[in-house]
Amino acid sequence: MLAMKIIRYSFLILAVLSLGGWWTTRRPASPTDDLPKVWYAAFELTGNALERGEALKAEVLTWEGITAANFNAKSALLTVSAAATLSESTVLNRLRASAGPQIQQKVFSTTGPQCPVPASLIAHLPGYLLVAGLFFGGISLLTLLKKSQFAGTKKKTHINFNI
Repeated sequence: MLAMKIIRYSFLILAVLSLGGWWTTRRPASPTDDLPKVWYAAFELTGNALERGEALKAEVLTWEGITAANFNAKSALLTVSAAATLSESTVLNRLRASAGPQIQQKVFSTTGPQCPVPASLIAHLPGYLLVAGLFFGGISLLTLLKKSQFAGTKKKTHINFNI
């Protein structure tokens, strides 16, 4: 009897924890979902283009579809954020037309430590938690129903060893 109580409450606790985990990991609607999509790129400046970095940044900011730009003189990088309607090659061609061929797109290394948890698992975690919560909640309900269904129907059996 005690073992059944422990199992019942264990399933109930697992159900509450799983549903609580699902509730905290679900993604509510974000105000940024309605904003247009953008992309980011960095362009390396050398030669004459390096000297014109700030002026080039100001010029890029006037182009249609560019949402932000910044120039860092120490790293000689011009970073650009643009609407998804513009392609990176279009921006690079316009930069080269303005400042010459000394502009190259910066390609950052993708080597290094990687996350040990697969991204697909992280994306599906709320769904897994919801299923686990419903599963354990269902088992808890079944154990409660089973208990109430047979409550009061216990029969005492007497064995008579009179020979």
